[in-house]
Amino acid sequence: MTRRSQWFRFPLPRALFVATIVAIPASALANVDAPSNETAPPPFHRASVANNVLTLPMLPDFRLRVSDDFTYLGSTSFRLEDQAKADVFLFAEEVGDSIRRLVKVQVESLTDPGARDYKWEGEDTLRVAGADYIRGFWCFDDRVAAAERPESDTAKTRRWLLAAGHHNDGVFIGTRLARVFADGRSELLLFYGETTTITGVDCSDEEAAMRHLPSIVARSDAAMTLGP
Repeated sequence: MTRRSQWFRFPLPRALFVATIVAIPASALANVDAPSNETAPPPFHRASVANNVLTLPMLPDFRLRVSDDFTYLGSTSFRLEDQAKADVFLFAEEVGDSIRRLVKVQVESLTDPGARDYKWEGEDTLRVAGADYIRGFWCFDDRVAAAERPESDTAKTRRWLLAAGHHNDGVFIGTRLARVFADGRSELLLFYGETTTITGVDCSDEEAAMRHLPSIVARSDAAMTLGP
């Protein structure tokens, strides 16, 4: 399954994305932070979130530390077009019940034996904490995107957030890191997003939006730290 999306594909110097590798104590899988909303459905993939650190037993070399500026909202699970199963973990910085910035982690695995393996195409390949990621940039109105594709992961995540009292209305811009597991049947997606009201960026003007990307990448780096 070759994945391409309507991402910005602006080239940036690699030095703009430097994830600090830090040592983080391992957390027991049973020691999971309680989400701030309703009880999450049973996950498809085992995971641990403790003290804003996300680990995945199925990917032992992966450990994500989310900045303390973000609160862990919880997780949701769903199926995608009878081809895949996905778990989404969400962290947010909010003003009232409105999301200002978010970190979204999505773990997805194919369930259809006839589906093609995951494959991301992109020119911006990064080596971070010993693993290769394809980086992309995105900008869209979550409400509009969900309305256009009501059974998409975007729509299902949005419905879960709204049901839990979290609102992410308006246009968001951010970064995406995609990593395919060695067997090609699972993938990991890391999203950082922020409302465009933070910088006033106009995503309809790609040249103008491109000038904002270095600062967005810097805030993404500060929000998400990958380490051993």
